[in-house]
Amino acid sequence: MSRKQSKRKLPEREVKLLKEKEKIEDYVFDRATTHALGNLIKKGYFHKLDYPIATGKEAYVFRASGPRGYVAVKIYKIETAAFNEMRRYIEMDPHLKKLVKNKRKLLYAWASKEFRNLQEIDALGIRVPKPIVHAKNVLVMEFIGEGDLPFPILKDAKFGEECMALEFYEVILHYIRKMYLNGIVHADLSEYNVLATHDGPVLIDVGQSFIDHPQAHDFLKKDVENTVGFFKSKYKLKINLEGAIKYALGKE
Repeated sequence: MSRKQSKRKLPEREVKLLKEKEKIEDYVFDRATTHALGNLIKKGYFHKLDYPIATGKEAYVFRASGPRGYVAVKIYKIETAAFNEMRRYIEMDPHLKKLVKNKRKLLYAWASKEFRNLQEIDALGIRVPKPIVHAKNVLVMEFIGEGDLPFPILKDAKFGEECMALEFYEVILHYIRKMYLNGIVHADLSEYNVLATHDGPVLIDVGQSFIDHPQAHDFLKKDVENTVGFFKSKYKLKINLEGAIKYALGKE
């Protein structure tokens, strides 16, 4: 008597992600990107890309299966990256500004910059995806998830109690302060650039982050305003914005 093999039924969210992968794979992978991915596979950083876990104007992030479990692979889009979104950061970075006419070299430099920023922030004990390696427009990082699926961004997280939301807010504000006092500002922090895990917030998308920049104060203020605004609006937390900014600046 033949015996049928049972197949694991994929979660609905995972099925949707696999379908999304099929739609965008050709869109992302130009020849140079394919070559970079191939070299990383040969070196054993991962075996294959599974499906996209985040999409944006500048890049896609894929979950990939590796020899020690999952990793996250961020691929900056060469031809379609939203340079208008990146321009204000590029103009303030002398090295990137020199490359503005060459999109490919610019994105290679941007990926390298994000890799270094992750290293700097991780070294402070602030939770970010641990950087593993980068090649051209590809950045390989720690996969932040539970089981097969990534943790949600802060915007989509659900806190059962007000005290949990307050605790998350306080940790994020502490991260902003600690980075600033060590010369680093995220510069684009919002509910879209924080992962909500069981162990607390994880900051992501730090390519634009600055180290020892003359406009650090202005960017920090915006990061705090975004963070305070989100928690006040969604969770009705009573937060004093000016007090939060002073704390982040190390004045309290």
